Parts: sequence; C-alpha cells; structure tokens
Amino acid sequence: MAKSLREITTQQFSDGTTADGNRIERALEDFFGKFNGVKPRDIPRRWMPQRIVGGWLPCDPNKDVQGPMPFMTIQNLVGGTLNHATPEGGFQNVLRFKGTQTPGINLNDGTLTDSQWAWSQSYCLNRPVILTGFTFFIQSDSLTEVKTTYTNDFLYDNPPPPTKTAFRWVDDAIVELSTDSLFLPEQQNLNAVDANRGLFSFSTEVLSTLPITPAHEMNPVHPCHEIHGAVVQCDRLYLPLRENGRFRLSLILPKYASGKSGWNTVGTMPWQNSSFSYTITLLEGLEGDR
Repeated sequence: MAKSLREITTQQFSDGTTADGNRIERALEDFFGKFNGVKPRDIPRRWMPQRIVGGWLPCDPNKDVQGPMPFMTIQNLVGGTLNHATPEGGFQNVLRFKGTQTPGINLNDGTLTDSQWAWSQSYCLNRPVILTGFTFFIQSDSLTEVKTTYTNDFLYDNPPPPTKTAFRWVDDAIVELSTDSLFLPEQQNLNAVDANRGLFSFSTEVLSTLPITPAHEMNPVHPCHEIHGAVVQCDRLYLPLRENGRFRLSLILPKYASGKSGWNTVGTMPWQNSSFSYTITLLEGLEGDR
C-alpha cells in the first residue's frame, strides 16, 4: 500500500480545500486505476527456497585407479592436468583459485611437485537469486565394517606430510564459493571469493557416528553401518547473484611432494577413497505467469 496520497491520485484533500463529489469521484477513479495495474515495486517480493544437489563418486579403488578427472591441478603450468601449448604472453592467471595457501605446499616454485587438486562445479542462472548457503559432504565407508569399498580414516600418515603430525585428523582441505567476473568470466584472476572454509580439522566437522537403523524390507539388505567423514557447512551468506552471472563451488585437496597425506591415497590422488556431495540453497523470487 502506498503511504502517500500523492502516489495514488492528483486530487489533494487537506485543511482549507473542498471535498465535493466530483473531486471524490476523480480520486476514486485514480484509486481504481492504480490498484488495477499494480506495479511490481508496490508489492513486497516473495522468495521461495530452491536447492541444487550434486556429487561425485570415484570408481571402485579395489578394481581400478580413478584418473585425475574431474580434478585438476590449480596451477596453469605446462605439464599440468591438460597439457597444451602456453598462450602467447604466458598465463594471465597462474593460479586458478585464490585463498588456497596451505602449510607444507609451495605453489610458487614453478613446478607441479607441490600442488593442489581442485574439483569445481559452476552454475549460470538466467535470473537474479540470493544464495543463502551450502553444505559439502566428504565421506567414506564405515571403519568398523570389514568389507567396504571406500576406506579412509582421514588421519595423517606416518611419516606425515611436511608441517603435519602423524595420526592427527587432516586439516588441509578447502571448500570455496566464488563468483566469476560478469564481463570476463573465464579470467579467474578477476573472480571474487565469497566464502572460504579452509585449514579446518576434520575432528571439528566430523559426521555423526551413530549407527543407521536397519531397513529390513530392502533387498539386498542395507549394510546399516555408520558413515565416516566430515560435513562443511556455510550458511547465512545471503549472497545476491546477478542475472546471467556465474558462480562456482570448489573442493581443493592437497598434493604433497612427498606423496604422503592423510587421505589414504592411491599414488597422489587424494579423492580415490572418498565420496563427495553438496547442497546449495538459493532463494528465487516468486513471479506470476509471464
């Protein structure tokens, strides 16, 4: 509802003016015209929650070794994940991501010996939305079950990587939310980091270890053992995203020169014994039929 009479009608009723029938009739006509063609700015916008759900599961490590895809090294160097000719003038963004510095890894030595692996999912929306938060799950099978597929205790090896302590929970994973430049979206040195959860210990983000209630009507019977891993939650962001803007959610894992880590790796591939999933929550404006 408009708060000022001047936004409804040109007729003014105040002290010292008349209020005859003709003027009231004209004011009512203005009133009907106004509210029969309500403008969007006169209606409080209503928002409905929408969710994007995604994930990735590597192949069975007991049968095969998953290659690097969909992960890639975060450095743009010859000999990286995709080995193509160097662009004229060199790379404009030597590092594909910002805010990923991790103790024990030197990203500026010009080699891929010390590096990080990144898995990134990007989304482009054709209408403005508000991103309220995300939840990222890093999981493995039960540690108490003998027959499992993905086994990962998320504890550092012995000997451990540089600056780390053996048998401590890993603290070298990074989950990052960023928005690309609206005008040059492919130039990652122009992107904006909106949320970054990194260098946290899995001991503070551990999933519940309570056993799962059996579902006896299932065939074959569900193994019903607790899952293991961490959940990274970042909420109350309320990040406005532009129309036709692009944002991305990325998981960054370590690649130590020593080959040691806490990810129960196969070679230098820390994703091999884990599964990954995420949920992104958006608020989308409610509109009428177009």
